[in-house]
Amino acid sequence: MKQVLLIIFVLFTGLAVTQAQSEKEEVIAVIDKFFDSMRAADSSTLSTIFHPKCIFQRAVVDREGNSIVQDSDPKGFLARVAQGPKGALDERIYSYDVRVDKNLATAWTDFTFFYDGKLSHCGVNAFEFLKTDDGWKLIRIIDTGRKEGCITEEDHFEKGIEATVAAWHKAATEADADTYFGLMTDDSYFIGTDQAERWNKEQFMSFATKAFEEAPAWDFKTIERNIIVDRGGNTGWFDEKLDTWMGVCRGSGVVERTPDGWKIKHYVLSVTVPNEKIQKFIELVKE
Repeated sequence: MKQVLLIIFVLFTGLAVTQAQSEKEEVIAVIDKFFDSMRAADSSTLSTIFHPKCIFQRAVVDREGNSIVQDSDPKGFLARVAQGPKGALDERIYSYDVRVDKNLATAWTDFTFFYDGKLSHCGVNAFEFLKTDDGWKLIRIIDTGRKEGCITEEDHFEKGIEATVAAWHKAATEADADTYFGLMTDDSYFIGTDQAERWNKEQFMSFATKAFEEAPAWDFKTIERNIIVDRGGNTGWFDEKLDTWMGVCRGSGVVERTPDGWKIKHYVLSVTVPNEKIQKFIELVKE
């Protein structure tokens, strides 16, 4: 009976996860439709996304330095879209952080806005959607606007992760403990080559204290690195081949995008063993 209940629980949990992921994809599809319609100057399609009570707002700082909210008219926005030449209004989305609970969904997106091919401004959109009989409808959008730090390339996040991991290894080579551990999240874990080496950040810092007393703490040179970023643009995965004092090693990690940039959340270091030598390796470990 316990096995049957366990199977039912696993199936139900899997179904719930799949359904939640499907709803997130539905919300992302509506966001994409929003900006595709705007880019195409298709106000008719764009209007189908709006809920009758839709609100448009912008979070700004006025000349006196006060943080205020400006309201705008969705109908006026539709009119501007209809009047604009196709392709002139080009808002590019680089990340999606979507949360769904029953009939309510929120989405946080990084964007850069180009007008007629030229960079205008960038910021974030905060969307709120209501699920109706006709699908997800936009009930509110509030955004920010700035000129600095704008994303302009599709591989922006990959480059950020590459720079973070490279700086992390460089800090070890230079025995720069502040930079090295500063590039790890507070809840990070490091898995070393020994079966007992599973450390949280505090334990890893304690273990590495002596190593960082003089340069290099250790010197890992990158041979190759592969990076994957989730569609949301908030989590990344990487694997790398390293030239180390132990020979060629493999490293793999998870990185998280934080307000302070990409940081390493989980890292695993493994010694590689050629297939033709694995039997001797197994015998050596048994000794």
